[in-house]
Amino acid sequence: MMRYIANEPVKAAVVMAAGMGTRFGHYTDYIPKGFIECGGISMIERSIKTLIESGIEHIIIGTGYHREKYESLAKRYSQIECVFLPRYAETNSMYTLFNCREAIGDDDFLLLESDLIYEKRAITSLIDNPEQTIMLITPATKFQDQYYVAYDETHQLTMCSTDKTQLDAKGELVGIHKLSNSFFKAMCLDYSDKVDEQPKLGYEYELLSMAQNGSRVYVHNIAGLHWYEIDDLSDLSYAEKEVIPYLNQSGIHIKRNVLLNPGPATTTDTVKMAQVVPDICPREKEFAGLMKGLRSDLCKVAHAPEPEYTSVLFCGSGTINIDICINSLVPEGKKILVVNNGAYNSRAVEVCQMYHIPHIDLKSSVFEQPNLDDVEKTLKENPDVAVVYCCHHETGTGVLNPIREIGALAHKYGAIMISDTTSSLGMIPFDIVKDNVDFCMASAQKGLMAMSGLSFVIGRRSIIEASKNYPTRSYYCNLYMQYECFEKTGEMHFTPPVQTIYATIQALKEYFEVGEEAKFARHRRVYEALKKGVAELGLKEAIKDEIQSGLVVSVKYPNSPNWSFEKVHDYCYERGFTIYPGKISTTNTFRLCALGTLDVQDVKDFFVVLKEGLNSLGLS
Repeated sequence: MMRYIANEPVKAAVVMAAGMGTRFGHYTDYIPKGFIECGGISMIERSIKTLIESGIEHIIIGTGYHREKYESLAKRYSQIECVFLPRYAETNSMYTLFNCREAIGDDDFLLLESDLIYEKRAITSLIDNPEQTIMLITPATKFQDQYYVAYDETHQLTMCSTDKTQLDAKGELVGIHKLSNSFFKAMCLDYSDKVDEQPKLGYEYELLSMAQNGSRVYVHNIAGLHWYEIDDLSDLSYAEKEVIPYLNQSGIHIKRNVLLNPGPATTTDTVKMAQVVPDICPREKEFAGLMKGLRSDLCKVAHAPEPEYTSVLFCGSGTINIDICINSLVPEGKKILVVNNGAYNSRAVEVCQMYHIPHIDLKSSVFEQPNLDDVEKTLKENPDVAVVYCCHHETGTGVLNPIREIGALAHKYGAIMISDTTSSLGMIPFDIVKDNVDFCMASAQKGLMAMSGLSFVIGRRSIIEASKNYPTRSYYCNLYMQYECFEKTGEMHFTPPVQTIYATIQALKEYFEVGEEAKFARHRRVYEALKKGVAELGLKEAIKDEIQSGLVVSVKYPNSPNWSFEKVHDYCYERGFTIYPGKISTTNTFRLCALGTLDVQDVKDFFVVLKEGLNSLGLS
């Protein structure tokens, strides 16, 4: 299995706020530009709140004009450190950044300007991105007075300029960046030779100079990001009318619960709010168009090339997919082999039993991966096996099964491979072709971090079409019937979960903006933090490290008469953290899962609460 090892998330930010803001006229007679209010709050305080909510712990503000305002702000926010630039009137942004180097120390950091309003994902998308030095841009807009940016096929910065005619512009500079400390030190070394001659150099051109001399500056282009740089009163008016309403909507305070259960996952507020849409009949062509795009995007998540593969949507939880695949894809007179080492593979066996489908239950220990020799022996002895079924990630335990190898064996003996990827798709590496899988399945509330109620099967179009002639074992859960309806009308055969579909479309938009590797890396960070917290409390894990998925930590109950899962659960739940019991019949466990929008700070906060809960039971 491919592993993604994340760097430590960025915890520092530098805000450049030394300028005089002369284009605001008398508005800045007594305050610096960053203190101008937009949407009822100053631009700088809006940024400070967003940075802190995103996990930033050290905020360095390079001050100059009316420094006292920022110093007063620092008294209210312990995270703020001010660095005064006496020459603010005769210098520019690179000089400010250069003179913050002592405060920055050895930290990687975010770099941003004080005159910006923006949505939170402008920050989180940089924190989550594995690239070390990043310039954030958006596609070109009608905004004026912007730096236009060009980059090559690897997203390496090649040019930036205020003159759009000087380059093949692919977007506009937002004014928010991520810099590795090594890059920053090299940047300062380069600028130290220029500082006396170019005190008014903008940091953008120093970034460009570094890029053109061989240092990697990754350009992250986010479509649909809401932001604005406010340089004068006309900008302020536009921002109040056009940008603030969206930021206010996306910033509606919704209590955030940290879900450490195996799903549904903790979601972004923008995904939640995506459900608030005008009512629409799902039989309209407009809605069919939305589902067409959604189906295609789901194939991209699984790396399933169209048209060889397609996705078929259903209304229901993840279990409906197990039902659909098993009842729809086993031909008459053939068997299905269920490679069974956990609760969700056992659920597949139960489906076979309910439909009276000939099957082999190849059962093995829930604490181990399936034995490949046993799989091959079974296939060799049973040439009538047409389908092999195995869950990719057994969420009940956290065991990751070798589906690539099992799929290869299935194909060797003329069978197709179905894998339940409900709790792995979009969270750990998966490629439907490379992993030798013919059909996979998932639901929106897991790795996609959307809402419950929408599930989907991704699989080979040719096999779906062949299944038309297989026994019809279900009316509602028939794969071919639903596929045929999509192909003819673009619609589900029955009423779809409309609002959930809107939420899923938004979740996929955010998925692709972050990028799968960055998302995988974040889940891995959370997983490692969970394991660390468990070890520090002296708790024991049930599953060996080498077969764990990197998504679930199965924790054994403490061996104490004072232990009560219900009491610990309730203690954590009341404080905004949800934990979930395990699914190992022979061993009492609870699970801590690295799903959803969680990051390391959420885990740290959880373990403070968990420790308190354990102490309350005398389990310190």
